[in-house]
Amino acid sequence: MRRINRNKRGFTLVEMMLSLAIITIVFGLTTALMVSISDSFTMTYNLNDASDYAVLYGYGIENSVLAQVAKKESTTWQVTTYTPEGGDAQNSVLMCNDEPVFLPHQMKTKEVNTGNTVDKWIIKMFFKTDGAMVKYVVLVYDNYCNPTKPLMYKYEGSFWIPHSTANIAADTGSGTDALAPGYYSKLVYNAG
Repeated sequence: MRRINRNKRGFTLVEMMLSLAIITIVFGLTTALMVSISDSFTMTYNLNDASDYAVLYGYGIENSVLAQVAKKESTTWQVTTYTPEGGDAQNSVLMCNDEPVFLPHQMKTKEVNTGNTVDKWIIKMFFKTDGAMVKYVVLVYDNYCNPTKPLMYKYEGSFWIPHSTANIAADTGSGTDALAPGYYSKLVYNAG
């Protein structure tokens, strides 16, 4: 007669299946958490970058307008596309009398499907005047991660032109934007 030894070492099939199921569930939850953290980091990074560009354009318009006012020269500011000689077109550059005020280094990215290089951001700037007060709105759109181009960041600011008797006006010939009603895309300063 055979004796059955019940002190065998090892796992039964049920125990193995149960441990594999637990490991699979833990791995799935960990992967979902890591993807969520990565998406959160990307969104925070993009929002911070968009706010930096918006503030850069805001300070750029303030400083350039005040510098031109100090010279007492008539000027026109607008945000438009600029192509330097022998260079690529830069999207949304702040211009004064058809010359660039400053050329911030636009972050370029490659599209996954086509491999074309595109600007990361689309920047729009709008102005409104009230006497010697100039109000502006800078809108930053994500041109890469969100193909429908939702607004990523909106920066509003204003500045006062000291001791100015000049005529400052937003050019009403330019169109307005739905997100900046009452604002215009060109600012005109006539030295007086």
